[in-house]
Amino acid sequence: MVRRETGGFFFCAATVNYGVEVKVMRIPSTNLVYHFAADTPPVAECSVGEECVFETLDCFGGQIRNESDRLEAIDVERANPATGLVFVRGAKRGMLLRVEILNITCVSFGLISTHPGIGVLRSSFNRYFFKMVTLQGNRGIVEGTSFPLNPMIGVIGVAPESGAISTRFPGNHGGNLDTREIRPGNTLYLPVFHEGALFGLGDVHAAMGDGEICGAGVEVAASVRVRFGVVENRWGIAIPLIEEKERFIFLYSALKLEDAFSEGAAMVLRILQRATGWSEEKIYLLMSATCDFQVSQLVDPLYTVKIAIPREVFPFTL
Repeated sequence: MVRRETGGFFFCAATVNYGVEVKVMRIPSTNLVYHFAADTPPVAECSVGEECVFETLDCFGGQIRNESDRLEAIDVERANPATGLVFVRGAKRGMLLRVEILNITCVSFGLISTHPGIGVLRSSFNRYFFKMVTLQGNRGIVEGTSFPLNPMIGVIGVAPESGAISTRFPGNHGGNLDTREIRPGNTLYLPVFHEGALFGLGDVHAAMGDGEICGAGVEVAASVRVRFGVVENRWGIAIPLIEEKERFIFLYSALKLEDAFSEGAAMVLRILQRATGWSEEKIYLLMSATCDFQVSQLVDPLYTVKIAIPREVFPFTL
């Protein structure tokens, strides 16, 4: 079920390694989960420093194949699958799992959809409909209208501290974060609640705007290449964190949007206080002056927000 390969690259967009043998594990999309849970048997083990390619289905589980298919007829129990789970050797409880996102290759056409009960305009669009999206290079096309693509990962996470959490939900473990900064070139950190972390990902989007207001991005099947690492969790970070070149982005999810911002801000303030030694008054004022509070998604069972911290202002390191 799991294939291990060596060589320079898999895809035309992957990194070529000159004179270095790269061991890469490939997890096929036949290894699907619909919950993150500590009692889920891992389908493979991967070492820190090793690269892994996850082959994913779209959020419909491949059930929509052409425009004649009916969105209302899909089996919702097969929706929003993640590929995994993978046991990461060296990841221990209390650490942070480091996930470098190296490459995303879309391997199907795109779909964008909405249905009753979802989306910020659900009272006006209380019906099923979808559009096929043609992917050409770095552009998507819908009925003759072209727009730029921005491949990103919608579902990415580890086993939560307790219980089983559906891949439809976001949380401290990651999950359905639908955050467009989870993309190639960036690194995601996830708190580890169990030995091996038990990692999986799926629900890749070829493009998505902040908010994902109709309930979907451009949904695609994809191959995602990542590299694992671990770091000591010196500052007690208990929520997902994205590292970019010029900023760190903390992700927080809650049932109400206002709570997501206020609870997330309080948690980030405490983390920065431990990391810098500054007073809470100084940090609070600087957060207001320099930090960006933005929305990731407005349509999952919980709202997800992002709190971006400029690295030039806060001497925060992992």
